[in-house]
Amino acid sequence: MTEVVFVLTADSHIGSGHLVRCSRLAKSLEQCLAPCRITFLLPSLEEVPPSLTREIHAVTAGSMDQIPGILERHPADILILDCYALDAEFERRCLPGCRLLAVIDDLHNRPHACHVLVDGNPNASAAQYRDLVPPTARMLLGGRYVLIAEDFRNCRKTSVPASFSTGLVCFGGADPVRATGAALRGIAASPVLRSKHYTVISGALNPEHDQIRRQIEDSHLDCTLLRSTNQMARMMQEHDFAIGACGGMGLERLCVGIPSVHVKIADNQIGFTQLIAGALAGVSVDLADLPVPGVLEKAVLFLEQNGEQIRQNSQTMVDGRGMASVAAALRDELTRRTGAEQQEG
Repeated sequence: MTEVVFVLTADSHIGSGHLVRCSRLAKSLEQCLAPCRITFLLPSLEEVPPSLTREIHAVTAGSMDQIPGILERHPADILILDCYALDAEFERRCLPGCRLLAVIDDLHNRPHACHVLVDGNPNASAAQYRDLVPPTARMLLGGRYVLIAEDFRNCRKTSVPASFSTGLVCFGGADPVRATGAALRGIAASPVLRSKHYTVISGALNPEHDQIRRQIEDSHLDCTLLRSTNQMARMMQEHDFAIGACGGMGLERLCVGIPSVHVKIADNQIGFTQLIAGALAGVSVDLADLPVPGVLEKAVLFLEQNGEQIRQNSQTMVDGRGMASVAAALRDELTRRTGAEQQEG
């Protein structure tokens, strides 16, 4: 039985993106490592809704400091860390409790002591991690390793309409920067955008769901408001365009090929916005500009005029096979290290 342990955080402050992508990777690992047992170690489960944890075995660790001790008592074959607050110091403490340590990162701003590093950003490069990872570490970099569910590949668009009538608005599971409300203000300020129908997903961890509902009612927008959905890929396929954050969901939208306004909500997303602009794969807008009259209207009109080209360029950047590719690479690396250990023994 192969033991796989994920360590990450998910709450209303940082959102649920890490938990979502790790739960998807867990399913791919179950397929290629069978039989295996997968455990999620989180500092706290208080703010994680049951809808995100009912399909995984999640354990409350109490704090990150307790996790190295837990691993020493219950060793893992593969340990996967997905938390921007963790670095080489923490990873070295975890090494005695695992055979293979993998880190998911896209910030390249801190040192690691891992065996494998995964960065699925299409513009990721080894140069960004120079002197940050051990020279023997295996690097899984670029669009081939984007950690998104295969559902998004299965729902790739085959065409884009010449004129848009439906839009999808979603800023992830928590929307800590309140971008949903800002986008709705931008839509309400434009007669062109007001004429369209929108599906708005507030997010399962978003504390402002009721305020968003009242905002939609007060502005008389033609919107369907959802708390969350397990059909995101299909919804991207069925809508004409989307408005959402850069980052993980931005990569999902690229895979589907839905023309999108990608909103920069954090400084570490500058590279993503530059990538989008250079590849003609959508339009990037800063969070502060979302409610400014005319900004969203101009962006959506550009998407409408260039929709088919944007679809093709987006799908070229992200092929949607990343989960299987990462799972297979981790399996092969564990096999290699196991063989080396046996020879040394």
